[in-house]
Amino acid sequence: MIYGNINDFNQITLLENNSDFKEIFDLIKNKEINIKDDEVIYLNDHIRYFVSKLNTKENNKFEAHKKHLDFFYLLEGKENIYVSNTSNLNIIEDYDEQKDIMFGESDNYSIITLNKGDFIILFPEDGHAPGNGNNDYIERLVFKIKISD
Repeated sequence: MIYGNINDFNQITLLENNSDFKEIFDLIKNKEINIKDDEVIYLNDHIRYFVSKLNTKENNKFEAHKKHLDFFYLLEGKENIYVSNTSNLNIIEDYDEQKDIMFGESDNYSIITLNKGDFIILFPEDGHAPGNGNNDYIERLVFKIKISD
């Protein structure tokens, strides 16, 4: 997991050495985000993104992926994301290879709070329960970065 803010120059500079992350940060920093609800945009053959708009709630179930990284960038609001290593998850829905997702529960997690401008990059070992909070309205960009077939 990597967590930061779009204004964290040193961290962003380091991540921009990877062409995928550079493309995402360039898009965010240049505010080239013109996306409609329910629209999925493909940056290239292995990065797609969409806008997620919702009201936060408590006790979201954990999800994990094997073929993609999740990169969340908060546009509006405040969101708590619960993060737990997948080895700590009690699986409640087995891995669906076609959808690249499995679901679980965990009592052993950390809470990462995202505010406007914050981002988090979640790796396959990072089970995560996004969208937690006290009914706060949020808007976030969700990037799916394919890392394996």
